[in-house]
Order: sequence, then structure tokens, then C-alpha cells
Amino acid sequence: MLPHDVLCAVAAFSHRNELFSLMLTSRDLQLECAKQVLRDPVLLNSNNGIMSFIYFMHRDQRRRWRFLRSLEFGEARIDPRAAEALGRVISRASHLESLHFENAEATLGAHPQLGLGLAAIPTVKHIVIACIAQHACRMLEAMSWPLETAVLEKSVLDLDWHRAEEDSLTRMHPAALLKNARATLQSLEYDMWSEFLLQRLPEYPVYPVLHTLRFAGSWLPPTSQWPLTYPNLKNLMVSSIDGDEEEMVLCTESRLENLQDHAEVGCWPELEHFSGGALDLYSLGLPCRIHNVDISVSFRSLSSLEPALADAQPNQLTISVWQHELYDGRTPELELPSHLRMPGMAKVQTMRLKINAGAPVPTVDFDAFLEHTFDALAPLDLRELVLFVAYPDCKDDTYKCVDPDTSDSEGEAAVRPPSPFSFPPPCPLQIWAETVDARALASRAFDAIHSIQSFEVIIHPPDSIIYRYPFGSIEQEDRATRIHRDEITAPVL
Repeated sequence: MLPHDVLCAVAAFSHRNELFSLMLTSRDLQLECAKQVLRDPVLLNSNNGIMSFIYFMHRDQRRRWRFLRSLEFGEARIDPRAAEALGRVISRASHLESLHFENAEATLGAHPQLGLGLAAIPTVKHIVIACIAQHACRMLEAMSWPLETAVLEKSVLDLDWHRAEEDSLTRMHPAALLKNARATLQSLEYDMWSEFLLQRLPEYPVYPVLHTLRFAGSWLPPTSQWPLTYPNLKNLMVSSIDGDEEEMVLCTESRLENLQDHAEVGCWPELEHFSGGALDLYSLGLPCRIHNVDISVSFRSLSSLEPALADAQPNQLTISVWQHELYDGRTPELELPSHLRMPGMAKVQTMRLKINAGAPVPTVDFDAFLEHTFDALAPLDLRELVLFVAYPDCKDDTYKCVDPDTSDSEGEAAVRPPSPFSFPPPCPLQIWAETVDARALASRAFDAIHSIQSFEVIIHPPDSIIYRYPFGSIEQEDRATRIHRDEITAPVL
């Protein structure tokens, strides 16, 4: 038989099923194999799974509990007896660091003992909790975890609870939910949170070490308290508003309200990074410098771009474009280049322009669009320009062929998937992306923008490529080419 240390080394590289088999061969290896089994997250998604897990952890004089690092609960509802049994023993997981709930209300609502048992663990650092209402709220209010990261997804309006307890709405505010971990929390994300649970609090706890905040999936609440609650924030990510004409009016109202509040209570002196939509940054009304701004624009949000960047004055700017109206040349007033001449871009030194075409673009003169873009950027003191183009593949079955000759009813065309031998022609953007001469494009950029020293073009092919037109590579990886100015202007010997 191999020495014990050799067998332990073998166990360290074994699959979970192999570890269970290895445990049956030697009693001396059971604890070491259990340690390796528990190195990966444990998923509990059924009553039988919970009872088997309790039985497994009970062996080796309960010493296995100290090896449990990550625990995940699935969406399935569990029996109250299984939840109670787990709640009585789960506090033994003295080194548990990560908790994940797919449906916290269904899981924690099975029995109150489970939430209390989890709250008693002293070592949890990372949580992801989805579907949150009273039961998750009570667990978070009872815990004293040294949390470092928290992801809260989808609040659930429990009307019976809210009617029974008047303070339940304020208790469900994310800043209030995690107040017991305010001394250690570094990153907070909350997504799809009801606006009824984001009203102003009478008193806000302070999170002194929180550096990253992400807000998504609901209408932007009043944000003037953010600088007071998260005074040392560095990275802010907001994705809440799509933007139409009616929402633009509401965004303007939110901006004015936030600007007035910030004037009274103050704001951060600066942020390192912001990412989100142009309307999000516009609505926030942050009177502070933001060094790195990553925003997406649509033709509806173009008017908000200039005031959004006016206070930010970024050094690095990434603009993502998803709508072909901004670059196809058919509506000049919506062209992105005409909106790039603004004071808010005066300090930009690194510019990234991302064109994301999710579907074929019927008509576009992309070279003309780039000429207009280079002319618009010429007055800036740019040092680096990056062009990213994600283009569609017209051979993808997603894009159907329309054959009016096989219509079953008058005036209605029958839609059929294209055959492998009758693909639609490639769209102009695809042809451009697969035939572009990166060196010639860089030369044009250097001639138009005298300050830039580096130009990079990144071509991102679609994931759906099956067949390839003859004018390009069949590779699906990004094709990135970076060219420095001296490579273009250097004399040829």
C-alpha cells in the first residue's frame, strides 16, 4: 500500500466521485478525502440532499465541518423538518466563507431555525442572496458576519409583512440590511430592487471601507446619501434606465434634485471608475471628477452625453454603441461624431469606441463614419485610441430568409430558415470587419489626430460562425492589432 502522504496527494487531484470511492478503501483517508470533497461549493437543493449532507458531516467526530468553505441553496422548496435539522447543526461550520441563495424566502421560510443557525456562523465573507423579503431580512439583522462582498438580487414585496410591521420597508433598504457588516463590507451590488424599498432613510449607516457599488434593474433612487453612506467609494456601476422621451423628463427631474441635494450635503471629491448608461450618469448629477468613464449611448440618450461628461472630465473614456442609427449615415443628426465635440472630453487621453452590432446592418459606410469620428476627435489631446467592432454573421440561422412566393395567405410572406446553400449576402459591416487593413486605418487615424501615439483596432467575430465567407479568417477569437505612431512614420531603409 502507498504511504499515507502519497495517498493524500492523490486525493488532492481526484474527482469528487473518485474521492467517495477512495474513502471506502481506508478509514485513515476518510477525513482527508472529506476535506477534498468540501473544497468545492456544496449545493443543497432537496430534502434528501440536506439529510445526506448532515449525515456525511456527522462522521469523523464532526471534524468535517471545519473544511466547509462554500454553501449554496437551490431554488427548490425544502421541508420544514429538513430545514430545522440543518439549522441545528449548521453553526458548526466554523470556517464557512461563502453563502449563496437562489430563493432565500423559500429556503429560509421553511423553518426559522435555519436562518438563525446561519446567522450564528462567525466567518462568512461573501454572500449572494436572491428573492429577499422578511426571512432573509431577519437573518441579515441577526448576523455579525465580517462580510467583504454582498450581492442582493430581486427584492420581494411581502404585503402581509409590510402591513404587520410598519418599519419593514426601511429595514429592507440595502444600506439598512447590511449594517451589521458595515465595518468590513468592501463591495455591494443590488439588482432588481423595488423602488418602494429605496426611499430615504431617517438615518444612514456608514460603510467606511466600501469601494465598489453596483446598482441595476430598477429606477434610480435619490442618490445624495451615497457619498455619506459610502464615503470612500471608488467604483460606481449603475444600469437602470433605457430612456425614452417620457423617461428623459424624469431623468432631468432626478438630475436637478440630486444636484441640489449634493450642493447641500456634499459629494465625493473624485471617483476612479463609472460604468453604466449615459442617462444614468446624467441622472446621478455627480459634481465630481471621474477618471475612467465607461458608458453606453443610444440615439435617445445622445442629448444627455454632454452634460453627463461635463462634471466627470474623464482621463479615460469608453463609449459603447449598440444602435446602427448612430453610425449608419442615414440620419446625420443622430451620428455619434457630431456629439463628440464637447468640453467634457477636454481631458480625455485614452478613448475607446465600441461598436456592437447584434444584427446585420443593411446599409452603412463605416469608413465615412470613422472619418467623421477622427475629425471630431482631432482637437483633443488624445494619446491612445482603441476601436472595437463586434459584427454579426449573416449566415447565422437567427436571421431568417423571407420568401414571398410561398405565402399561405394574401399579403403575408412565409418565413423559412435559410438552407446551407442560400445564405443571405454579408452585410457591409461584416465585409468591412473581415477585410479591414489595420495598418492603413491606423495611418488615417494618425494623420487626422496628431496627438495620438497609439492606435488599436479589435475585431470581435460572432460566436455563431459555422461557415465563413472567403474574405477573412475562420477564427472566432478577437483579432487585435496595436500600432504605434513611430511604426507608421519610421523611415524605410
